This record gives sequence, structure tokens and C-alpha cells, in this order.
Amino acid sequence: ENYKASTIQRKISAIYKYCETKNIHINLQDKEFKIVWQGIRRKIGIAKQGKDPILLKDLEDILQHIPKNTHMGIRDRSLLTFGWFSAMRRSEIVKLNWDDISFIKEGIIINIRQSKTDKFGEGQKIAILKRKVFCPIKHLKAWQKINDNGAVFCSVNKADKVTGIRLSCIDVARIVKKWAAVIDLDITKIAGHSLRRGFVTTAVSSG
Repeated sequence: ENYKASTIQRKISAIYKYCETKNIHINLQDKEFKIVWQGIRRKIGIAKQGKDPILLKDLEDILQHIPKNTHMGIRDRSLLTFGWFSAMRRSEIVKLNWDDISFIKEGIIINIRQSKTDKFGEGQKIAILKRKVFCPIKHLKAWQKINDNGAVFCSVNKADKVTGIRLSCIDVARIVKKWAAVIDLDITKIAGHSLRRGFVTTAVSSG
């Protein structure tokens, strides 16, 4: 089997825990074990595999398939366009409340209270401008009309009712994968981060 280093590490931990329950001592700090384990890690590599970006054309294709007349469709159209054009981390997106967003004539200003790189919690503000094509502001306003809860992005149940329950990072990844599959993208290479990566990739290629 061609296991990744992270998979082998989990298996080692599981074996260690099992042996503990049987009062069998395994010394993971043994010098010879550590030499062998470091050699394995060097041989198979320990770098994380990056995820593919969802590019602007991909986003355009995805929006063709998302319903415009269901609460879930309106939510997903807003989430995907907002996630792409803001280039925010999904952990930042799911923490947003409506009072973190100011609607202005040109678009919106978002107050990110704390991000992964903001260790002192100073916060930062970013802006998203209106667009003529698949405008994230238009989709966000449509979602706001049916979601008067505190959390900007919350769940929609099977009866297509807005619940007010804040989405998690896992939910964002699931939604992105769901719609990526519709346009035949390889979802094993897609994650919630694919929206942010798609924006950055597009910005770099556009100079």
C-alpha cells in the first residue's frame, strides 16, 4: 500500500493506544525507531497536497446549475460568489455576522474581526465592489432578504427553510465540492480553500 506519511502516523498512534490498553509498552522515542521513521518520512514526503483552484470560468459554469428560486440555491450562489471575490478563508467566512458587513454605493465593506494571521485580534477591513456579471453583492442582498438571522451564512434544512444555524468550515467545503462535481471537477482535488485559491490564481495571471 502507498500510504501517506500522515496515514502511517495515525496508524502508529492507534497501535500505541491499543498497546497501552493491554499494558504493553512501546517507546516511540527510541533512537532506532526515530531514525527509521524519519527515513520513511523523507522517502515518501510529508508535504501537504495542495487543492485545485476554482477559476472564474469554473465559477461561471457552476452558477449556471444552481437554482435561483430556492432558499438553498440563493444561499449557495451567495456563498460561492462571496467566497471567491472576497478571497477570505472559510474560517473567516463562517464567523461573519450581518453587522460585520456594510453596504455602500460601490459594493460592501467587510470587517474581519480576527483572522488566522491576525494574532493580536486587531481586525481588518476589505471591500468587494459591484460587478456587472455574477455580482457577489447582488447575490448577497438576495440572501439577506430571506436570512434575517445574526450569522451571514447559515444552514437551510431539507424543507428549504433557513434555520439560522451558522455554517461550519466543513459545511463550506461540502457545498463547494457539491457544486464542483456538477461541472465534473475532480472533487478529490477540491476544497473550501479552492475559492480563495481561484481568486488568487486569477489575480496573479491577470497581473
